[in-house]
Amino acid sequence: DLKWVGEPHRHIRTLVHFQAMKGATYSGRWGFSVDFVPVLSGPSNSVRRLASKRTAKAAAFDLCLDPIDSADRVPEWCSFDWLTPNPKRIAKVGAAVFESAFRDFDRITNLRDLRALFHQRSQMKFRRFSLSNYTQTDLCWGLVCIACGDEHEGMSRIEAFCARFSIDLQSKTLLKAIETARGDALRG
Repeated sequence: DLKWVGEPHRHIRTLVHFQAMKGATYSGRWGFSVDFVPVLSGPSNSVRRLASKRTAKAAAFDLCLDPIDSADRVPEWCSFDWLTPNPKRIAKVGAAVFESAFRDFDRITNLRDLRALFHQRSQMKFRRFSLSNYTQTDLCWGLVCIACGDEHEGMSRIEAFCARFSIDLQSKTLLKAIETARGDALRG
């Protein structure tokens, strides 16, 4: 299996995934999935909708930390070639990816930490994909802001997401996610 999903802690699941790249290369990336944040589904050339992802099987990146984003090419330390599989090389890469992932995972213990990580990554310079290139960014960041008590910034980000992907702001799935985030804000 090339995807590992952690158990939820305060709505947050950790993910590690080895994605297929050109040339039969697999590259490690990791990040976070927030259970109450729905995921955008459907092909980009048709009607898209929001779907729930409250299970490990449905977990998807809401915030992806990909070493390629800050490199010129696929870094050797986090990738391996599948055409000439070398078990020792794969084990070494796996260990390096999980070590880096767990360093990042250890910093995120609650939704406030995740909100801070969104902000930190929004200030970074990237060579490949920046935060705005990832589909889930505004939706998750917005819902996390609401859960942290910042309704204004949260709704602003959610409205931007809905406008970008032609999602109805009154969709049942989105309204339920907003209600869950507001409930977290009330619990502090």
